[in-house]
Amino acid sequence: MRLQARNKRTVYYALNQGQTAKYDANWLYTGENNPTYAAPVQVKMHVSPAKRKSDLEMFGITSPYDVTLLTDDMSCPITEDSVLWINKSP
Repeated sequence: MRLQARNKRTVYYALNQGQTAKYDANWLYTGENNPTYAAPVQVKMHVSPAKRKSDLEMFGITSPYDVTLLTDDMSCPITEDSVLWINKSP
């Protein structure tokens, strides 16, 4: 069953394009790399309500925050290392 268009919301994503070297003020390589991203792209997707559950751990409280995105576009290029903007523009 396809997603209804009226339930879709605007989401922006930027795809990872690799790593760039990080340099200090004297232009010396620091040994670190910064991720590089493409320009943000607008897409319409169904965004589920946010789910949060707090758990007491040995060294504090953890509270993972989950949002699920649904799309019927099988060619959607979003991967694990993409950056997403939900409920705001980039």
